[in-house]
Amino acid sequence: MKNVEKGIWTRKLVAVAVLTPALLVVGCSDDDDDVRPPQQPSATASGTAYDGYLANARVCVDVNLNKACDSGEPTTTTDANGDFSISGLNDEQAQLPLVLEATPSTTDVDTGQAVSQDLKYTAPAGSKMVSAFSTIIQARIEAALANGNTGSLVNIRNQVASQLADDLGITGTDLLTFDPIEAKSNGATTADRRGASILHLTNQVLTQQIITIKPQAEANGSGSQNEAAFGATIKKLDPQDVKNAVETDTVGLGEQDLAQANPSVVTSETPPAVPDAQDIADAAQEDQAADNAIEDKVDNGGGTGGTGGTGGTGGTGGTI
Repeated sequence: MKNVEKGIWTRKLVAVAVLTPALLVVGCSDDDDDVRPPQQPSATASGTAYDGYLANARVCVDVNLNKACDSGEPTTTTDANGDFSISGLNDEQAQLPLVLEATPSTTDVDTGQAVSQDLKYTAPAGSKMVSAFSTIIQARIEAALANGNTGSLVNIRNQVASQLADDLGITGTDLLTFDPIEAKSNGATTADRRGASILHLTNQVLTQQIITIKPQAEANGSGSQNEAAFGATIKKLDPQDVKNAVETDTVGLGEQDLAQANPSVVTSETPPAVPDAQDIADAAQEDQAADNAIEDKVDNGGGTGGTGGTGGTGGTGGTI
């Protein structure tokens, strides 16, 4: 049922994009002075993907809300700096989440090494930084929607992102725009640079947890449950525990050593449990409820803010 419902909504979005220009023309006055050219889709989703910066990763607008990049969805590939831009989006597409998938050619610019193809991130519409943090935020948005939060997508996104920053002890930092890789080199103070290094390392450990747990969760489900297995995996992550472990395990490291540290130095975090069949079934139900809510909000114009989180100015925002 879920796939059928998604297919219907996807076709509806395509119909909106195709038919709107025709409807605009039909609705015009016979007076040539009143005729206006049809408006073309003009929104853009752009940003940067990082564990280290991720080059040659696939990024798409998740039109059918299945947490995967499918044929026909607006898609691009990150450049050598992890940057991406998807232009020509219509208003509905601009309000939908993003998905990042590693490909066989995806590399971590920090190390120059290939990235596991089990790496997947999601991010709310308007995100300028796509990461493990954005993935947790998107999962919590969906949980809020599934549990009846009636706010706009923008308001829920802002509330959830703010709460995660509070949980991590970095109140005032927008994790959907903040670039810790840039900030750990160019932060204004030693404390800012050290905080950015800790945040970057936290994201890296969370990413390794996703890569490790996701295939195990998929094995506990079935081929048709990979979306729910991914969602159940993200629900198992504990970013506060990881941040605490990073701080504990890097005590005594100098600024330069901390900036260059990799996840192997973090050993005191609690490994997340692998989702079992019940966890995956619960995630599937939550996915369905959240998807229905997103569709309703986008259809009714209540998800406005596809261009939110603008500017890419987060590299200097917030005190950490």
